[in-house]
Amino acid sequence: GGGSDMVYKFINLFNEKSLLQSKKGAALGLRTISKIAENELAPLLPRIVPKLYRLLHDPSPGVQESMEMFWCSLVDNPTTTVTLHFPLIMEELLQQLTSNLWR
Repeated sequence: GGGSDMVYKFINLFNEKSLLQSKKGAALGLRTISKIAENELAPLLPRIVPKLYRLLHDPSPGVQESMEMFWCSLVDNPTTTVTLHFPLIMEELLQQLTSNLWR
């Protein structure tokens, strides 16, 4: 649906190494995401936050770094966000813990 399309747009934005190599480019990317997040992502947070939280702890440093930037641009208060979405985060972690795709 529309939510997953938006997540993929964010991931593609963070994969643009040329954009993120400069501080100006990184700031532009984060401002863009923040603006979209305020306007369009609020209803999708219950679906996005658990997956994003899991990806913050991915074994790949590159994925961790990208997801950290995404997290920081999306979440104003990490403690409140994790507390609010804790049951969904735990459900995601438990499901993915036994997944064949987990690295």
